[in-house]
Amino acid sequence: MPQPDPSIFQDLLPLYEKYMPSFASFENIAVQEQNLKNISQGLLDSNCFQNLELTQVIETKDYSPNDYLKLLTTLSPYIALDPTVRRQLFDELKAVFQARKIQTIPTQYICAAHIAQVKPPN
Repeated sequence: MPQPDPSIFQDLLPLYEKYMPSFASFENIAVQEQNLKNISQGLLDSNCFQNLELTQVIETKDYSPNDYLKLLTTLSPYIALDPTVRRQLFDELKAVFQARKIQTIPTQYICAAHIAQVKPPN
């Protein structure tokens, strides 16, 4: 999931603590890479897969505040929010962007794919 620049994330942190506490911590690329390694290990530990390959690319993208909010509407954790809560969160995010005169939101994220073969039954 694209994470905004740490300085912008700090401005948004009170809103995430209020509306989405599980998202109230910044995950830099190193943390995201460790999460992917943990997923890989879990797949291998399941003994259901073999020949696991992890392909990943680090991407950066700048968004306007409106485009960033549009992006958030497509992500499952935001879709899962109660519609009233989601609208309040987005309104408050937009207000922070305007109050802080944020015109560009730099983001960084990992695009990744796990590819594995299912192990044949013993």
